[in-house]
Amino acid sequence: MKAWGLYGGKYMRIERREYDLPPPGPNEALVEVRACGACGTDLNFLRDWDKGLHEMGHELSGVVLEAGACVGNVRPGDRVVVEDLAYCGVCEDCQNGRIDLCRNMLTGGGRPGMASHMLIDARCLVPFDGLSFEAASLVEPLAVGICAAEAADIPLGGSVAVIGHGPIGLFSARCAMLRGAGTVFVVGTSRDTPLGKKRFETAEALGCRTIESRHADAAAEIRKSFPRGVDRVIVTSPPKTAPMAFDMVKFGGTVELLGIDFSGHNVIDFDVNRVVFNRIDVKGVIAEPAMHFNTSIALLKSGAVDAGMFLHVCNGVEEFSDALCGVLERTLGANKVCLRVKQG
Repeated sequence: MKAWGLYGGKYMRIERREYDLPPPGPNEALVEVRACGACGTDLNFLRDWDKGLHEMGHELSGVVLEAGACVGNVRPGDRVVVEDLAYCGVCEDCQNGRIDLCRNMLTGGGRPGMASHMLIDARCLVPFDGLSFEAASLVEPLAVGICAAEAADIPLGGSVAVIGHGPIGLFSARCAMLRGAGTVFVVGTSRDTPLGKKRFETAEALGCRTIESRHADAAAEIRKSFPRGVDRVIVTSPPKTAPMAFDMVKFGGTVELLGIDFSGHNVIDFDVNRVVFNRIDVKGVIAEPAMHFNTSIALLKSGAVDAGMFLHVCNGVEEFSDALCGVLERTLGANKVCLRVKQG
């Protein structure tokens, strides 16, 4: 069958391409895509990627149209979200109980999720109900926030600083609170733009304390309330912001790194002696393979995470493209931009 998908590159070049999809194999399913969110990685591609065009989108929900003969976990008509990178279940690490270390992951085969249809191994599909397709597009990024909060091992009633007020930062902050943090700071650049204003307002609505790093020394502000520093720092913003985390964290605390960069600014300097003598744990965290999707669905269904606080839904590629441009230029007040591929 004919399908179309979106590919993007520097600067704000978005191309709609058509391609053929074969019938589902024995272990595959054909999904009609209904909604797909724009990840920070997609925005990085649109701002910095100069190596041709890259497939866009992996935060998607849809409906199963066809399922292969050996598929037992879903059937036609099921509403599903898609794990973009699922653990295989058969490699040495998976069989030793470390699915988080799987390097033999199931993927979408290099096809975009921002598409009309997706052909994928059915093991990547997680059924859901009780949510709109747009709300379900938040399952993947919320699961990243769950991973961040879980890996941080937050003490009950503990203190957390989240650097970065984008969607992953906001989800990480909310999940930190749900896991028992007593105080959560969200550090962003400023509220001087529509984008910054919206994101700081969302953080405050979640119950977080906010700091504008463009107008204040964030570490000094945190130490007014926590003179020894906070228990945990989660860095979801670009790597260049990571050094400030070591000024915020207390002796024996943890700094967790999630933020990445594709424009050549992924290398930073930090004082190793300080990390050693202050017994600071430094963790690199990535939500690959995908985990916690069912927990994410449950949080959205229960209202513990309010999808309406995060979604900015666009109808059609042109409106979606304009919204992404607005996010990159910080002129649009939005948290998570979502493309509604098809109404329903």
